[in-house]
Amino acid sequence: MRVPAAYTKRTKRKIGISYDEYGMPYTEYVNEKGEITSVFTSSPKERHPLPLRINIKFLHETRLLRNSSVLPALPFFQDLPKHYSPLKKHKDVEKVHFKRLIIGGGTSGIAALNEDSIMITREVFGDILFDESPSSLLSKEEIVKKLKEKVKKFENKVLYGNYMGKFDEGLLFELEDKFLLVEAEEIVVSTGARTLKPIFKGNWEQGVVSREYYIRKLKEEIREDSKILVLGYNDLAVKTALNSKKAIILAPQHVDFAFSPLYRDLANENGIELERDYIVDVVRTDDKKLIVTTKKSEYEVSLIVFSVLKQPRLEVTSSMGLSYTYENHVYKPISENNVQITGGMLGIVDEYLSLLSGEVLNDPSKMDELRNHSSKEVTFPISPYYYGSNGLICECEEVWLEDIEYAKSLGVKDTEEIKRVTGLGTGKCQGKACAIVAGDYLKSNILISFRTPIYPVRI
Repeated sequence: MRVPAAYTKRTKRKIGISYDEYGMPYTEYVNEKGEITSVFTSSPKERHPLPLRINIKFLHETRLLRNSSVLPALPFFQDLPKHYSPLKKHKDVEKVHFKRLIIGGGTSGIAALNEDSIMITREVFGDILFDESPSSLLSKEEIVKKLKEKVKKFENKVLYGNYMGKFDEGLLFELEDKFLLVEAEEIVVSTGARTLKPIFKGNWEQGVVSREYYIRKLKEEIREDSKILVLGYNDLAVKTALNSKKAIILAPQHVDFAFSPLYRDLANENGIELERDYIVDVVRTDDKKLIVTTKKSEYEVSLIVFSVLKQPRLEVTSSMGLSYTYENHVYKPISENNVQITGGMLGIVDEYLSLLSGEVLNDPSKMDELRNHSSKEVTFPISPYYYGSNGLICECEEVWLEDIEYAKSLGVKDTEEIKRVTGLGTGKCQGKACAIVAGDYLKSNILISFRTPIYPVRI
């Protein structure tokens, strides 16, 4: 089983790749030729770590580093491309108008398709094709069948590309051969949600991966006698554990398990162990196992799979200027004007409810069923992302929990201010991974600003 590694920008620390999603931390790197390369196709050259971890307090209080002769030299210590190859073919910009524009091709996006719509997405179906856990109200097979029939019926309505952000002229998408500048009477945002890395010592080790990365690329490589450690406390954690032959679900000591009756029964029937504890340390052995030391126990596992919560891809709606709420540790965008939010972007985990949230746009009579089955979330006094001290929060800029605590000691209260003091969220992923975890840890109603473009543009 190969989990790639990368080397951090500041101290050249070796860290494991936790996400397989484009635009997330270290999924691309600069190779020996000075070219931008995918970490999933080749491995970065071994780097010697710098002996000192430069924390934010040291940077703030050491005037020498802010000297005018020192600052210009800092880029030489970073992995920047030596040159940029021009595009082989210039991409024209085409302006178009749609009645209904659907952004994202997961369950709810497909369900929202109709004769008057156009969908633009990186992929269709999403995690549902990889996830072996059941849906609570309709069999997974029936849901997939409905989705495939819908895609086949409206295959001429599906375009493949990246949403880049909102501009004055419209919404910009990058397709393989051109850019589309779209104006739409109705916009449906169905870009789904992602799991984010919790805080604990050793969370940078190879083998600490997201739920999405695990079910898509790694679960088939796990031996039947191997065990995974799932970090979480709700139905999502059980759904993740059901994709493994042997699993332990670990919740932080301050968090109570919050399973629905169905998933509690499934956990018991499948012999899934349930524990509540704090993580003291994680060490990767020579044979690629992870030794997880908690305050009460020690576990040897093949992977640590974080499945704490599904957080909506807020950068998509924030770039459109939409506001959001912060409730029960989740940041959810709000439907406004002509923009409708569906599926994972509403914090929905169950596949059938995600399907309903898209179908409602074509059949409003289904709204009552959707409301009746909405899950009840819980709130804890301390963030469920907190599993222990000394964890890495922002991988791109190497901002640690102690840096957040230092910023708090200066009177900083929200995530936007944390960004200005520590640099959190200013790296390549632009806060997609770290801003929400830091925000929940701080109980901050305000996150950083996600600006256009939300993904890198090759020029």
